Order: sequence, then structure tokens, then C-alpha cells
Amino acid sequence: MGQYASRGYYDHERKIHSEAYGTGVYDEDAPKILRKLAKHWGLKEPSIRWYSNWGSGSASSWKNELRLSHNPSMGLVIHEFAHLLHAKARGSSSLHSDNKHVKELSEALFRIQNRGTSHHGLHFDVVLNRVHVYAKSKGYWKPQLDKWQTKREEDIRKKKDEKAKEFVAKAYPHLREVVAEKIEKTKAEIEKKEAAKARYAKKLQYYQKLYGTKTKKANRSIAALKRALSRYEAQSQENVEGM
Repeated sequence: MGQYASRGYYDHERKIHSEAYGTGVYDEDAPKILRKLAKHWGLKEPSIRWYSNWGSGSASSWKNELRLSHNPSMGLVIHEFAHLLHAKARGSSSLHSDNKHVKELSEALFRIQNRGTSHHGLHFDVVLNRVHVYAKSKGYWKPQLDKWQTKREEDIRKKKDEKAKEFVAKAYPHLREVVAEKIEKTKAEIEKKEAAKARYAKKLQYYQKLYGTKTKKANRSIAALKRALSRYEAQSQENVEGM
């Protein structure tokens, strides 16, 4: 975060913005957040130089570059971006900036007498707080919280699975043989059921054909009987009329 502030300043900042410092940001998401912040404040998107995993960083306004540790916190990303914005806002030319947000910020700084160091004084606090308020209003860290929560849950599940595997390996050294035996038995049972299924299918086909033939014969017999009945009824009607 730079070399000009005391440890107490950083501790105080972390306490005030605990939510931001408690939210991690993946390396691939940090440029997206910085791009949105830079667009809002009318700054050129800064480049990022990654290093270490110590949770620290620094900013170079003349290089327009941020040095960030891998997987930084949201608080660190905002802090280092605020240094770039602070460097621009404290310049007299910012009073006539085309970006209204920078112009308003610059006017606010010129009305306030700075206390503390040039890098981490009252002026910087004003800039830092405004960036925090804007980022929070846009919900920039909500997706990050969701990602980290999902990753945390996955890590917990993986640890549980690993512990379970270790326990099984220690408690049941013969488990592999037992499982292999169960696999073979299950395969044999499946083959047995498949053979029975094939037999049932053949029987079903036979009986379908058999009773299909019987049904056809019965239909033919019924049709012949109905024709005979019709003839008998006609003859009976003729005999009645002839009497």
C-alpha cells in the first residue's frame, strides 16, 4: 500500500472498510473492477503488475500502474486505485476537468486543508472514501463474495472427501478387494437378469403369435356363425310369411 503511512493508518483503514478488506478478488476480476472505476472517474485504465501473495500493493501515477499481490482484497484494489485518482484530483487542472466527478472531487480537496502525509493524509481519505462509496453503491464486491463463498464451500467439500478417503484407507485396507468382489457379483447378476429377460421376450413372442392365430380363427368362426344365423333368421321369416 505504499511506504509513507504508518501501520496504524492501515489498521484504521481496515477497521473502517472491513467489508471491502474481507472480500477477496480473483486475479482475472481485478482488471474488470479497475476498468469500471477508471471509466467513472475519467482515468485511463491502469495496468497491473502482479507479485507475491502478501496482501500488499503500491501505485505509480506517472506509470499509471498498480502493483498488486495475487488474489488481492477489494479494499486493496480500491486503495491503490484511490492513489491514482488522488494524484489526478489534487492537480489544479482537475478544477477544469471535463469529468464532473473528478471536478467535484478536486473542488472538495481545494476547500480542505490537508493533514498527515501527502500520500496518506486527509485529502487521500476524502478520495478513498468516495471510491469506496461508489464501488459499494454499484455492488462491485457482491459477485466476488459469491465466488469466494462457492470456492470456500468447494474447498470444505474437498477436505471432507480427502479425510473420508484417508479414514477408509486406514480403517478398511481390504476395501478394494471387497468392492471388486461386489462389482463382479453385480455384473454376474446383471448377466443373469439379461438372460432371463431374453427368455421372457421369446416366450412373449411365441404366445403373442399363438394367441394371435387363435384369435384370428375365433374371429373367422364367429363371422361364419353370424352369417349362418342370418340365413336361419331369413328362412324362418319366409316360412312365417308362407303359412
